Amino acid sequence: MPLEKLDMLTIYVSDQDAAVDFYRDKLGLETDVDHEIGPGMRFVRLFAPGRTLGIVLAPKEIGAMEGSNTEPAFSGWVFGAKDVQATYEELKARGVVFASEPEDRGGHLQVRFTDPDGNGFLLRVLED
Repeated sequence: MPLEKLDMLTIYVSDQDAAVDFYRDKLGLETDVDHEIGPGMRFVRLFAPGRTLGIVLAPKEIGAMEGSNTEPAFSGWVFGAKDVQATYEELKARGVVFASEPEDRGGHLQVRFTDPDGNGFLLRVLED
């Protein structure tokens, strides 16, 4: 049987509360699950509107135990918006840190930003 869907991706964070504040309150994602799974450990999953792909905010300690790279870097994740300039301005007003102003890259506006742990993302025009 073939794979049916990419369900969740994980971002390793140093502070789950700060990460929830960033992804929920600044980026506007919706919290789907946030509950304790063990002493001092929570399972936190958020979705963008449309609920196509879950984002899990896992403690860096979990990633280190699993042998994952938990150092901040460009994640390769690309968020989309129909109006990149307006989204950039709104997110910047909410405190999101961007590398620059949106730039035209071959007919598509895009801009890089980071989360509080330094994980990097790209915001670009949403293609139909």
